[in-house]
Amino acid sequence: MRPFKAVGLKAVGLKAVGLGTAVALAVLLGGGPATAAAADHHGEAVFTLVSQATGETVVDLDGNGFSPGDYVVFTDDLFRDGVRVGSDAGSCTLIDVADGGTSLCVVTVHLERGDLTAQALTRGILAGGPDSFVAAITGGTGAFVDAGGEVIGTRVGLSSAELEFHVSR
Repeated sequence: MRPFKAVGLKAVGLKAVGLGTAVALAVLLGGGPATAAAADHHGEAVFTLVSQATGETVVDLDGNGFSPGDYVVFTDDLFRDGVRVGSDAGSCTLIDVADGGTSLCVVTVHLERGDLTAQALTRGILAGGPDSFVAAITGGTGAFVDAGGEVIGTRVGLSSAELEFHVSR
């Protein structure tokens, strides 16, 4: 979900640490129907949030450059109209390095009324990550039990993305 090739990335032994790198698939979910501004379209809640990176660690397991099994873990704050409405945490594991890299990303979003989870297969992760993505909402807790749908993300800066949620139950 986040690119492995990151701005400001610094190798530290087996780890590489970088803050404020491009947000791509790594930031999937946000403050859902828990807010009054969520619209109802044919039985699904549709809403938009903005993610802002708060931390990440990239791990190069063998210390010889990126290879399958390397991963990034990350956290973000989530905002609606400039107000923090939640946070997320997730990881992306590098699956293949060919053609700009492919990773499997999993994210959990924590909101006032419950959590949402999402995942996606991301391509181009070693080449700066995609400018946009679609991830599947795979479930939730609290008000989001039995949630499904998708998140459409668009990068809007080096460390942020606009996330449009389509949550169904």
